[in-house]
Amino acid sequence: MFKNKVESVSKRIDKLKVKHQIDIINTKQKIIDDLLIEYPFLEEYKKDIYMKFLNKESPEIKKTKEKEIILDQFKYKDKIYYKDDNNSIWDDKANLIGVIRKYKNNIPQCDFFNEKQIDNIKNFDLV
Repeated sequence: MFKNKVESVSKRIDKLKVKHQIDIINTKQKIIDDLLIEYPFLEEYKKDIYMKFLNKESPEIKKTKEKEIILDQFKYKDKIYYKDDNNSIWDDKANLIGVIRKYKNNIPQCDFFNEKQIDNIKNFDLV
């Protein structure tokens, strides 16, 4: 019985962490949107600004066990995705759906896999 209560509290804490992280992201997004209204010439860099400021990692999140994968949440075209340390893009069901590439001008670009590429990944035998 005690174990169930601990698990219940642990799940509740995890849900609250996610909720607060989403609230922080939404607040950052609102601030960026307000700045873009004030400085419309920055509109052409909107995507880059979002990628830079919404994907900052907090130092306490980096502490992890060896076999854990830490995913950073980011918003792209009004959808929530997750990025790992290798710049792989994951959906909310833990499916690998793309990568973030950095080009010469160091602007991150999301490259989503097409259906054929996704099927090839699913059929890839990991040893």
